[in-house]
Amino acid sequence: MKENNEIQLLIEQLNKNLVILGSIKSQFHSLKEKEIKLLGQSPAVFMLYSDMFVSMYTCCETAFVRISQFFENHLDSEHWHKDLLERMTLEIKNIRPRVLSDETILVLDEYLRFRHFKRYYFEFKYDPKRIAYLENRFDEAVDRVQKELKEFIGKLKIMQKKIRGDGTAEAS
Repeated sequence: MKENNEIQLLIEQLNKNLVILGSIKSQFHSLKEKEIKLLGQSPAVFMLYSDMFVSMYTCCETAFVRISQFFENHLDSEHWHKDLLERMTLEIKNIRPRVLSDETILVLDEYLRFRHFKRYYFEFKYDPKRIAYLENRFDEAVDRVQKELKEFIGKLKIMQKKIRGDGTAEAS
């Protein structure tokens, strides 16, 4: 079992990711209200959306990597992105609780696939229907991850109590 200070470090790292996710969501809505309205349906708009989708998913994945490194740290080197996402649905008995629901993984998988597409496709030809789909699911994805990461942090705090054995939570 990990030490309290190590668990606290993970909690702080995850809280930082939550703040960044909130900032990305705010920036996303600001772009939609200002720049995107001015630009209309143009390649520049698709590029803006694309960057926001990739940033959001990368922020989520960073949190998942930290969780995985903390608890199990064994990912398939060839397909580690997908493997990591799937592991977040697992409760690993006597090691860690489940992080994300199956429903959240379904939403996030769309952003993982988009990021993969964006990383290896160098032209600026975007499918407007796919961009619209991801745009419409953006808030749901962020909200789900924020909610479930907060629940996971709550479980980490319970782990801290059990390690200390005195029944009081550490300051967060």
